[in-house]
Amino acid sequence: MGRKVVPSWMRVGLLLAPAGVPQPVLLDGKPDFDNTRTVMEWIVQVGIDSVEHHCKNSVGQEQMDSTATAALIRSLAQDFASLLQLPTNRCSSVPLDLSPSEQYLFGIACGCMVSVSPIIASMPLESASLDETTSIPYPIILFDELFDTEYSGTVEKCNRGILNLIEHGAVVVSATHRPEYFGSMSSRVITLSGGNVLTVERLML
Repeated sequence: MGRKVVPSWMRVGLLLAPAGVPQPVLLDGKPDFDNTRTVMEWIVQVGIDSVEHHCKNSVGQEQMDSTATAALIRSLAQDFASLLQLPTNRCSSVPLDLSPSEQYLFGIACGCMVSVSPIIASMPLESASLDETTSIPYPIILFDELFDTEYSGTVEKCNRGILNLIEHGAVVVSATHRPEYFGSMSSRVITLSGGNVLTVERLML
């Protein structure tokens, strides 16, 4: 899809997800955006680029009004940042100023925007605003050993925000060698060895 839409530390499960369906997004590193925009401006820009990509590449897709679309994307970006507990003052700073845990949360927020972009792109023009009747399914985010080399303290600072996403309907899957990092939020643990499933454990949170 090109760096403009999906950067090197992010991959998508489907090159072009079906209209109205969240796109699985795989994260395997910290975001590497420059400091030409603030954190929130980057989250919004990722959403705008992803929605425009879906509108241009979906057969029969109606191009949404840019003003209404941008307003919807900004509102969703703020919602994801809030759920992930990215402080407002950090969202108004540049990426270089973020702590390690905030960098991860920033990347997850960008992934959320890419994941929901097919839904935004498929919305009719008159629905391009958030109100009590607007339904935006929450994202599907996949961690590919994302925190495996991090200190436990960094991960602990991210866990509350990630759990907030899950509690609001997001699907979060982690492929990891450090399952203890996700014990507080896991509803199911699948143990693999050599590509074979050894155990499937359902947990009660």
